[in-house]
Amino acid sequence: MSLDEYLRRFENARRITLVGPLPPGAGPDEVRPEEPLVWIDGGANHRDAGGSFRGGFAVGDGDSARGALDQYLPEEKDHSDLSYVLRNLPAHFGEVTLRGFLGARRDHELFNLGEVHRFLSAAKPPARAQFDDSVFGYSEGEWKFSADGVFSLAAFEATEVELFGACQYPLAAPTKIAPLTSLGLSNRGFGEITLRARGPVFIFLPQCRGEKT
Repeated sequence: MSLDEYLRRFENARRITLVGPLPPGAGPDEVRPEEPLVWIDGGANHRDAGGSFRGGFAVGDGDSARGALDQYLPEEKDHSDLSYVLRNLPAHFGEVTLRGFLGARRDHELFNLGEVHRFLSAAKPPARAQFDDSVFGYSEGEWKFSADGVFSLAAFEATEVELFGACQYPLAAPTKIAPLTSLGLSNRGFGEITLRARGPVFIFLPQCRGEKT
């Protein structure tokens, strides 16, 4: 079975979970998996690590997976295993949860964010992505999220943003955010916040829940 064949089994699903190499001590129970779920290369090490879940689909080039994968990608390629999966997600997957893609090599972490930015840029209809419980990405559109404490807003390309609601530093009028500018650094939230964006943006914070309006 290929990744495309696996995903076609979930033509009415909106949510999907992608699992990468998790931090030491993490396992499938922490991921709380349910299908559709894709284990990406080293993430597949946790599929058979003693948890109760054995489903999902494992894909990658095998450079960090200890066991067998369901689909192997070429080792020599100009994109990552995560990029391959994101590029092949059908448009109806508008909520993507990513577990185990933050906190390891800094270059990998940055490029993982970049690949999700690319996914969100092409998303039609609008989509959102969640890295663990600390980074949330939103495509163009209007969104609501909750924050209790410090959060930062960042864009990987210039885009206009409005931010209002329960936050210390709102952007009441459309404001152009340059790539990775410190304009969005260290805001503070104390409840529900509304975000309007003309392109993909990321919210960085310890805990939040985001829902599309």
